[in-house]
Amino acid sequence: MSATLMIMILPFVLFLSIHFKIDVMKPLEPLSGTLHQQCVSWFSVNSETISSSYDLSRSFICGQKVTRTSQKHTLQKSGLYHAIVVSGGHFIFLESVLKRLFWPAWLRFILLGLYYLMTGLQAPGLRSLMQMIATCLCNRYGKHLSTMALCFYSGLLCLILCSPLWTSLSFWLSFAVSLSLSVSNELLPRSPSSLNTLLPMSLIYLFLFPFNFLHGYAHPLNLILGMLLLQPFCGILLSSAGLIILGRILNSDGLFDLNYQINRYLFLFLEKFTLVIPEKSHGHLSLFYLWLYLLALVALVHVFIIYFRRDTIRE
Repeated sequence: MSATLMIMILPFVLFLSIHFKIDVMKPLEPLSGTLHQQCVSWFSVNSETISSSYDLSRSFICGQKVTRTSQKHTLQKSGLYHAIVVSGGHFIFLESVLKRLFWPAWLRFILLGLYYLMTGLQAPGLRSLMQMIATCLCNRYGKHLSTMALCFYSGLLCLILCSPLWTSLSFWLSFAVSLSLSVSNELLPRSPSSLNTLLPMSLIYLFLFPFNFLHGYAHPLNLILGMLLLQPFCGILLSSAGLIILGRILNSDGLFDLNYQINRYLFLFLEKFTLVIPEKSHGHLSLFYLWLYLLALVALVHVFIIYFRRDTIRE
């Protein structure tokens, strides 16, 4: 993937998707709405005591936005809100589970596609699904593309297929984080364990700099906490969803109460950890400059990688 090609192809993609107003997801909205509503109704309850637990599970599994302002604020401040949004991590986890069950690739992607519909056609979900499909096809037909190239071109494909994504902040944030992680893998594929944590964190902050400076949390502790707490937080969310499902099957109020207590102490813990983080910025963010910034960064990184590899080969 040459930097010149990247710079030339983006205006062409912009012309195709916006001029012709392509949106292949539009006909799927009624089906997606039905599946999404069924998912949300499963994780719904009339009891005010345990409704907060259901609210988290509806967001984590069904893709519904967090409705409680205090919870949303705490998750954003701790850098964990992206774990609630249905995106790459959800699809990677499901795909790995289905792989271990030895289900064929075509069936895995049908089920992942249904899950994407069930979560309400969320932009990060489409980008993640496209990248997984592109990776699978490249492996199947022996095409050798870098992780960064697969991420970049799958993102462009999403923009071609769905023009509203050009103005979707959630898409560009997901795209930026995915690009930064793929760049980290390209720069130091065999880095020490310390760099495996430090480099991705630094690159994510760099790629999200315009957003953090104008519309997010500029303090790096927000990102550090999010990275450190991500795995245990997702483990608690999975356990919470499991308790709710088991409680519904067994009709057990004890399991519901246990789940409520776990979630209550989880947010008490997060609120104490985020007291030192300053409030986020409230400036105006232009998405045009955000994706132009991302394109320039990826082009510069690609040029750096080319020269770095040339020097390595000469040595």
